[in-house]
Amino acid sequence: MRLCRDCFLRIYERKIFRIIKKFKLVQKHDKIAVALSGGKDSIAALFKLQKFIETEGIRATVSAYHILLSKDFKPIHNLIKKQIKDINGDIKLYVTDFQKEFNTTPLEIAKKVKEKNICSICATIKRYLMNKVPRELGFNKVATGHHMDDFIVFFIKDLLSQQPEWAAKFMPILPSTHPKQLARIRPLFEVGGNENKLFCELNNIPYLKDFTCPFLNKKMIDVTRERWFKEIYEIEKWNKNFRLHFIKGIVKISEQLQTRLTKPVACERCGEPTKEKICRFCRLIGRK
Repeated sequence: MRLCRDCFLRIYERKIFRIIKKFKLVQKHDKIAVALSGGKDSIAALFKLQKFIETEGIRATVSAYHILLSKDFKPIHNLIKKQIKDINGDIKLYVTDFQKEFNTTPLEIAKKVKEKNICSICATIKRYLMNKVPRELGFNKVATGHHMDDFIVFFIKDLLSQQPEWAAKFMPILPSTHPKQLARIRPLFEVGGNENKLFCELNNIPYLKDFTCPFLNKKMIDVTRERWFKEIYEIEKWNKNFRLHFIKGIVKISEQLQTRLTKPVACERCGEPTKEKICRFCRLIGRK
């Protein structure tokens, strides 16, 4: 069944607001930093968090945060500035210029440590800075654009790799378990990637569609993940609300696995939360 524009937008918003309310993702006096990548999902999360705060009249603030990995990623940075201008020019954008601040790039680090998977290095950098910088700026929560389809595919892959306990983190909110760890929220937990795409297109919000990674010289598309996405949508054609029922099941499993989560400790070099004596970020940049 196809929905008209207004019906889709109303249902889309209702799903997101329901998750925010049910799991108390936004509370009075919250200062939330939304990690923007330039994609459709993160900008949709920013847009709807801001709308929720305005609609509910909550005394909380939402700002945007972006990590500029190197000058080669400037087109993404420019796109993000346009995204914010188009949805709400008053939203503050904070940017960490990694190359300028650390005098290196993920590509240079990969060559130095002889790491072939540069995507892993970029992910480590983003996770580290996404927690550290917003916290130092006074934020108490960080929001990401992870959506329902992401978590379903993550869960399936974890089962196949016989690591089901990793699902302990598949929740709409991950509370802080360390003094230097921000709570993480996922307002798009019950909407999928296709819905976020349609939301942006119906509202004429620009987003990153095709981008060639300057480090890899190829499109930033995870082909395997895209195939999984296609399969779960195929199942939903004959099994109505398959994804929604699946994600609700994941939440129940995650709740049961919460006690297995290892509490982070302070890195011996930088003091940031980690599961090891020295966090991977410090090891990568050679911090003494």
